[in-house]
Order: sequence, then C-alpha cells, then structure tokens
Amino acid sequence: MCCMINTMINQFLQYRLVDRRYASYDYCYLYFQKNKGNLGGSNIENSCMYLWSYLASWGMLRGSSALLQCSPSVLKEVIKYFDSISNSIVWTVDVGFYTPENNVEIISVYKNISNILKEQIAKSLGKKKDNVKVSVTLVTKIMLGVFSCVPAFDQYFYHTFHNMYGGFGKLGNTELDLLQRFYVKYKSEIDSFQIPVLDFAGNNTNLLYKKAKLIDSLKIIPLSIDETAKAFGLPISKLKIDYDEPREKGHILTKEEKETNRFKKTVEKAKDNSVIAEKFWATLMPLTWIFTALVDVIAMYYLGMTNNK
Repeated sequence: MCCMINTMINQFLQYRLVDRRYASYDYCYLYFQKNKGNLGGSNIENSCMYLWSYLASWGMLRGSSALLQCSPSVLKEVIKYFDSISNSIVWTVDVGFYTPENNVEIISVYKNISNILKEQIAKSLGKKKDNVKVSVTLVTKIMLGVFSCVPAFDQYFYHTFHNMYGGFGKLGNTELDLLQRFYVKYKSEIDSFQIPVLDFAGNNTNLLYKKAKLIDSLKIIPLSIDETAKAFGLPISKLKIDYDEPREKGHILTKEEKETNRFKKTVEKAKDNSVIAEKFWATLMPLTWIFTALVDVIAMYYLGMTNNK
C-alpha cells in the first residue's frame, strides 16, 4: 500500500496540467487563500465565479445536482459566511490535527454551509428548504476547494475509504477519526510530497497542497485489475482465459470457462431479444399508421355527414 500511495499521487500529478480540469482546484484554492476575509463586497462576483467554476469542473453541476438550475449568484451567502469565519481554524487545520476541539469546528462549518446552501437554493427555485437536498459530496468539495481541511467525499473517495473502514456517507467525528488513522499509518509516504499549488499561468506558488488534498488525490489507480487486487491485498483476481488455445474433442469446460460461457450466452440472449423487439416494432408501426389513417377517414366521413344535415 505504501508504494501504491506514491504511485497514485504521482499519477495524479501527471494529469494536473494547467489546461486540464484537475488544475481547477489549484485556481480556486489559491484565490480563496489569497483573499481570505475579503471575499465579499467588491469581490463577491469573483468569489462566486471562482467557486462555481471549480464546482462545475469537478462534476457538481450534473443532472442530479441541486445547483444545476441555479446561477453562481446562489453562492453569495456562502461567500459572505466565509468572510464571517475568517478566523476559524478550518482555514489552517489539516489531517493530522483532527483533535476533538478542531473536529467540532470542522463539523459545525460543514453543517452551516449545508444549511445556507439549502436556504438559498430553495429561495432560488421557489421550493421549501426541506425539499432541497444538498449532498455530502457538494459540501465537502466546497470545503476542499476553499479550506482544504477535508477531502471531498465523492463516490470514488467513498468507495475507497468505505471499503477499508466503513462509514464516509457523511462528515462526522467517526469519519475524521478514520482519516486521522489513515494519515498516521501512512504519514511518511504522504509527508514526502511537497506539492506547490499552481497559479493560472501554470507556475508554482509558495502555497503547498495540504495533506487532506493529497489524500483526496488517492482516487486514480494506475494499475490493471489484477495488479490493483494484489496491491490492496484483495482475495480476487482477473480471470485469464486463452480463447484461441486448441482444445481436444470432448474437452470438459473448466469453472472459469463455464462462467465466461454463461456470460457470453447472456449477452447473446440479450442481443436476440433486441433483434426480436426491433422486428416486432418494425411490423407494428405500419399497422399503427394504417389504423390512424382509417380513424381519420371515418372521422372526416361523419363530420361531413353532420355538416350536410
């Protein structure tokens, strides 16, 4: 696992190019860190646009997102809230410093952002606040892009850490404790990376990635299925069958070949059903058109009879 962490973070860095979407995080995080305490007022538009751009780039404006039907203006109250907590520890705290006191503050900020978003989205869409769903993914991505105090709890992060520890369906004390435990276990590997944040021109800045962001990057697995299973110590492997291997007459299928053959038959059956369905509709459609034409003729006939009377 130690080697995997190094490999995965290095793989992430290969994708973090100035014109690729991973760099959107750098631009957002750098902006909010440089303008901490001065995000509202004359900067309110820029602040909304930076956060909105990052969220869009990181998949938060998809079909199921609460933000999809809104504009960047819906983030104004969240931005004002950030200014009101400019002295909060969330701006500086990182994995490794998740103490009980700090955890209370992190969770409080998480809940406040969620409530503000619900209120503003409900107001924008004319809905009741209780009918607006703000996901843990959205709120933690905002916290990552602004404070970098926690990773983003998206589906990839959830599957990785839930499979290891359980939990991570919300942000609470349990999740923060588990992240702390993970960091302590792999501290030397994670701390070995000192990654500068990029500016919009692609230049390195003096601001470094926090540990929470490094842990967040452990989502790109640059290995084959078989190699991944071995690296994580999973009791599974990818089947390897040579379909071109000569087999004698009367060959008895192995368990692997039976499983593969069952899958192939399922696919072929699905294809056959698809063909049957296509033929059925190809036959039915002309009959539908004829029936519709007859209805029109009958209707016109009776309409003419009525007019003649």
